[in-house]
Amino acid sequence: LPFQNDAKFTSPLHQPQSGFLEGTQTHLLATLESWAADSSSRASLLLLSGAGGTGKSTVAYEFAKRLEKQGRLGASFFFSGTHEYLNSTTYVFPTIAYQLACSQPNLRPVITEASHGFTIRDHPDDLERQLDDLIIYPLTAISNYHHPIVVVMDGLDECTDPMLDRISQMLHTLLRKLCELQFPLRFFITTRPELHVQSILTSAEFRANAETIRIQDITPAAMDDDIRRYFAVNLAALPISDRLFSAKPHLVDALTKRAEGLWLYAHTVVRLLRDYPHSCSDIVDCLLPDPPETETLRLPELDQLYTTALEKAFPQYFFDFRRRNKDVVKDVLAAVSLSFDSISPQTIERLFEIPLNTTRSVVDRLQSILSCSEENDKAVRPLHGSLSEFLRDTERCRNTNFHI
Repeated sequence: LPFQNDAKFTSPLHQPQSGFLEGTQTHLLATLESWAADSSSRASLLLLSGAGGTGKSTVAYEFAKRLEKQGRLGASFFFSGTHEYLNSTTYVFPTIAYQLACSQPNLRPVITEASHGFTIRDHPDDLERQLDDLIIYPLTAISNYHHPIVVVMDGLDECTDPMLDRISQMLHTLLRKLCELQFPLRFFITTRPELHVQSILTSAEFRANAETIRIQDITPAAMDDDIRRYFAVNLAALPISDRLFSAKPHLVDALTKRAEGLWLYAHTVVRLLRDYPHSCSDIVDCLLPDPPETETLRLPELDQLYTTALEKAFPQYFFDFRRRNKDVVKDVLAAVSLSFDSISPQTIERLFEIPLNTTRSVVDRLQSILSCSEENDKAVRPLHGSLSEFLRDTERCRNTNFHI
């Protein structure tokens, strides 16, 4: 059976996602574990949606780790946009089938029998055939009671399959088959906010069998508490922690405030301080300049997050199709990122004379780097304050479609 070994969460490829700190994300993980163990739950698919850098992959890694320890993990598929075979849907179902056979001894015989003669060349694009032959039909042969088995899929937005409808096709097919399956197979999926994904899950056909947890609905205070704990534990472990805290007694609170709920920022700062222990004081001074208006330290990980999110939301053909599109996107980005006060789509419409539905479309495409409500009179804010710095710096924002 063809499969991708690096798709498993334990692959060294996904080691960066393993930096979970015990005592954080407690409510979210408790919710996930309760869903995984509840045999009566109608939701066979649970989606964790959140902007880039908000800790989805770390949660997925920790959840998979706990499920494996409990014997409830059926399989894991962690997408990667930079890996040739982990950025498409081609190997998803064969890999899940292989891992199910390995992790669940009672499923091994039926999946092994079903996989005889299967080659990826025969059905490279037929996702329904793959799902039916390798997973659904074998599981229908299991008649005795079985506790729920969970498949963890992380980073669906990392799937850069040229045929974009393949993601929608995969989700639609998966949900339809899970609704018919008696065996308690569950799927936990993480992704950045994607309109085509959410439209499937909230459709009348599937809304009873799919649930969504949005990271943006977690209170800012709870996010700050977790990030504050992360900074406190990791900074205390540094060789010169005493000197750092002596010079800046409120260092943890200051970095927590600077993170603005973004786990990517927290992980990057801690890794930077660990990698350069003899320069910690200088790094902290650059991260927290005095006065605050002076230039801060640039973090390449944040720049990459912004670049990827912008270019995925608005590919070049979007601008080639209509020249006016570039001006509209820039106006909305400028309004949101440079506004001293929070600004709503309705206010942008009045100030820039951009039709409300057009403004709404731009904002919705950028949910991976913007915090926004579905209501047009509610504020739209950058995910992190560094977005405005990025958009104004030609050395960092090198795509002229977005530089303001």
